[in-house]
Amino acid sequence: MAFTSDLFTGLANEFTTKLGDNLFTSVGSFISNIAPLFSIGFGIYILLVVMNAYGRGFDENVIDLSKRIVGWLIVIAFAFNAGQYAKLANIIYDMPEGLASMFSPKPYNISAFDASAAKLEELVAQLYKLDDSEPPWEFAFHMAVNFRIIPIVLVCGYILLGASFAYYVVAKVCLALVIMVGPLFLGSMLFPATRQYGMNWIGQCLNYTVMVVMFTILGLLQTAYFDQQIGKYLNQGVAANIVVAEGLPSMFIVVTIFFLLVAWKIPSITSALTGGASIEGAFSTVARMVMRAKFGGLGGGAGRGGGSIARGR
Repeated sequence: MAFTSDLFTGLANEFTTKLGDNLFTSVGSFISNIAPLFSIGFGIYILLVVMNAYGRGFDENVIDLSKRIVGWLIVIAFAFNAGQYAKLANIIYDMPEGLASMFSPKPYNISAFDASAAKLEELVAQLYKLDDSEPPWEFAFHMAVNFRIIPIVLVCGYILLGASFAYYVVAKVCLALVIMVGPLFLGSMLFPATRQYGMNWIGQCLNYTVMVVMFTILGLLQTAYFDQQIGKYLNQGVAANIVVAEGLPSMFIVVTIFFLLVAWKIPSITSALTGGASIEGAFSTVARMVMRAKFGGLGGGAGRGGGSIARGR
């Protein structure tokens, strides 16, 4: 079972480190493709602003124009300068781990999952030693160890580690994808009519940043508790005591359910913190539409139809 020695580290390097670097290095071609479109639109917008200022008088609009020019320069510097945007992208992409390290005395390292997996393998090896310590005719003993204790420990242990790791990787990949299309949404902040798209992009970056921070903290807590519990059972001599081994399945089941519930609630928590519970709002809206379509014809919806138009006449 040594094949898991660097499984999580290898997957993290493949899906987060290399993916982020590849996406950010290719963003320059994306900027060069959208820059002409924005330059045309921005030129027309500048012409309209100048014409409006000329009609109202430049003296009255000098402060407003100065603020706009400063904002335009900042947006252009970050959105349409490939080198500058790459620096901004790396800062945003590495921010979650930096924030999460403030909650731990040591920096976060994905190899902690591999260390926990190695301890899980050591625990299973001790259980196999326990199984070998009894004679072959102890069928009830061997059935309990091989078909109840070891399967539950393996399944719950890898679900516990894999689910937390998968949530973390998915959030990091989503953050990288949001950052990759950032120049398009940052460029939209040049125009008042599309400025909200840029604010939405900033909100999504904040959402995934907070989500990765929470999953990182959850991973720190989970691996620490996981290692502590496995170390406790190893110190109690699980390889020589069936009574100690019998306590493993219940512990693994309870811990797995607890951490899965916490991981499942983290996306809704981050959405509520950064966007006002938009996910729950969307689902409730869909539910209301379905219920209205299903029961609207029973009398409630028909009685309200057309009232405002009649009063308008």
